[in-house]
Amino acid sequence: MAHSPEEVQGSLLFYNQYQYLRFFQYIYCYILFMKQILTTLSIVFIHLMSSPSWSETLGIDDLVKNPGDGLIYKKFSTAPFSGSVSPTSEYPSRGSFKDGKRHGLWETFHQNGLISSRGNYNNGKLVGIWKYYDQSGVMKQDEDYGEGLSETYHENGQISQKGNYKDGNYEGLWMFYHENGKLRKKGNFKDGKQVGLLEQYEMDGQLRLKVYVNEDGSYEIYNGDGPTKTYIDEGVVGSEGTYENNLKTGLWKTYHSNVLVYTEGTYENNLKTGLWKTYHKNGELWAKGTYKESKKVNQ
Repeated sequence: MAHSPEEVQGSLLFYNQYQYLRFFQYIYCYILFMKQILTTLSIVFIHLMSSPSWSETLGIDDLVKNPGDGLIYKKFSTAPFSGSVSPTSEYPSRGSFKDGKRHGLWETFHQNGLISSRGNYNNGKLVGIWKYYDQSGVMKQDEDYGEGLSETYHENGQISQKGNYKDGNYEGLWMFYHENGKLRKKGNFKDGKQVGLLEQYEMDGQLRLKVYVNEDGSYEIYNGDGPTKTYIDEGVVGSEGTYENNLKTGLWKTYHSNVLVYTEGTYENNLKTGLWKTYHKNGELWAKGTYKESKKVNQ
């Protein structure tokens, strides 16, 4: 059956209109698809901009520890910090945090800029072999924070500490020694925290202090009479004062690791009383206040 020229022309026109319609449908679907892609990318970008980044490097002064959960936060942020910190003169360490906990390689430095220690953390716990160096850069000891018995030594060859690790934490009985080989401290640990009876000794072997530490962190002093000192490290005093009938009394001081005074004030029957002062690491006064029965009554 033959078609007239008018019919053929009409069919061609219809076919062309159909092709144009299909083309515009493809264009419309493509635009919708690209719009969805751009919306998704925008959401991801906004999330990344508002969340901590592993590439973010801060100074320690930009971070704060939340006493509620024990995690590290960037100041004025509601999410635990993930990122890196760079060393400063006040805090000569560098490493990374993940979800508010130390994670990966960490290094600390002496004030002269040489390495002091190097090792790894996993989810806030020391793991693997850590190496410790003196101020001349010479390695003085290494310690394996894995499982089982560990011993470390002073530079003179005398044993420094001995005990067991479990999951990278102190576990069970640990003993610490003075450089002359005499026992300095011994006590028990559970999940890295000191619990039970703790005894501290002078360099001549005389018992200095006997304390029972409860699992909630509170403690009871068994032989608290007379002057006493606690130590941050070998020979570095952490605090000093006097006990009377197992209660703190008179002037007490605590110290920064650089031996400058951190806090000083008076106790009466184990309660803060009178003027108390707090100092920066450089020795400058930071804050002061007056206390009555351990409650601050004014600035």
